[in-house]
Amino acid sequence: MAGSSERPELLVTLLREAIERSRLKGITAQTLSYVPGSGVLDVDTSLWVPRVLSAKGDVLGFDGTGYVRVPVSTNGEPLIADSATAAGVRFGEMPPAAIDQTGASPGDALVAGATAAALVPQYADVEIILNAGGAVVPQAQVKMDIEIPFAADVVGWHLYADVVTTTRIDLWLDSYANFPPTAADTMPGADANKPQLAAAVAAAGGVAGWSKTQIAAGDILRVHLDTNSAGALLTCAVKLRKR
Repeated sequence: MAGSSERPELLVTLLREAIERSRLKGITAQTLSYVPGSGVLDVDTSLWVPRVLSAKGDVLGFDGTGYVRVPVSTNGEPLIADSATAAGVRFGEMPPAAIDQTGASPGDALVAGATAAALVPQYADVEIILNAGGAVVPQAQVKMDIEIPFAADVVGWHLYADVVTTTRIDLWLDSYANFPPTAADTMPGADANKPQLAAAVAAAGGVAGWSKTQIAAGDILRVHLDTNSAGALLTCAVKLRKR
């Protein structure tokens, strides 16, 4: 930039003030200089930075060709890399991790994996223990009521006895409002579907053919011992998948 050989220092000062008042920023002693006696004022415009910031908290970004504004966001949101934005960064919430929802159902828990999080089924057992203190547990009686505090699906059962026995347990289910459950509220339905031992000490089964398999939070499960030939200690685990 050609300048005046008379009072060049004044020209530099005036130009600096003009630049400071303009929409351009970033001029420093290194970018605006005058060599005494040369009659030339040098300005390095490659280091000029446009004044694109407009709000407290804004940061300056670069889109590959020029400077751009990265607007501030709400309190607590970090500056994160985001190739979809002009500057390649933005303020905001972290994007959620990939989640494998294959076969997922309500009630599944989120578990971290090596490359992605996955929804994993959560299971629980309702443990029913019938103990007659060394005597054979009396049959044809209601033994207990159990409140189930969460929604679930029955997926199976295990039954154990202290000795070889022929034993069958029925499970009646109804809501708290309809307490008490009755035989009409049977979950397995037919005798062949019920948890049972046929001259054995252990058995397991599923819920194919059951009349009911869904339990709502707060439902009451009533345990009825239909038959028991010899067992003095009976344990029935009703297998639940939470939902």
